[in-house]
Amino acid sequence: MKFIVFGLGSFGASLATKLVSLGHEVIGVDKSIEVTERWKDGITHTIALDASSRDAMQTLPLKEMDCAVVAIGETPGISIMIAALTKQLGVQRIICRVVDETQQTVLESMGIDEFAYPESDSAERLAYRLDLKGVVESYKISDEYHLLEVKVPDRYVGTRVSEIN
Repeated sequence: MKFIVFGLGSFGASLATKLVSLGHEVIGVDKSIEVTERWKDGITHTIALDASSRDAMQTLPLKEMDCAVVAIGETPGISIMIAALTKQLGVQRIICRVVDETQQTVLESMGIDEFAYPESDSAERLAYRLDLKGVVESYKISDEYHLLEVKVPDRYVGTRVSEIN
């Protein structure tokens, strides 16, 4: 798949490099040339430009992308502007990092309905690890279900679940 990630801060760069390691083509966009230079070896393509500019955005191959991720967290207004331009310029699937409910409400009013809350998601997983003894990782499947990765006591290693009393 082809992805474009706007904002190569901690979240955006981590996402972009992971997608590349999974075999996807990724264009990483950031306003800072220093940031794009830092990630040029770990991301398929990096481009330094002001993504809040319509003229600059029109130079990108947006219609070729399967998904755009707006990973900017520190400036919600810029994030909303980039999401709007991305939608207007023809990207079908847009996922936005959001920092609060107001930002999400604005994006929803624009027809964007996929969101990432990296800080709260990470905090929730850590809370489950701290709360439940032996939990290595926690994944929320729905409001009712979580998938937990737990540390298995040594005495059960190599034993089938059906064999445990």
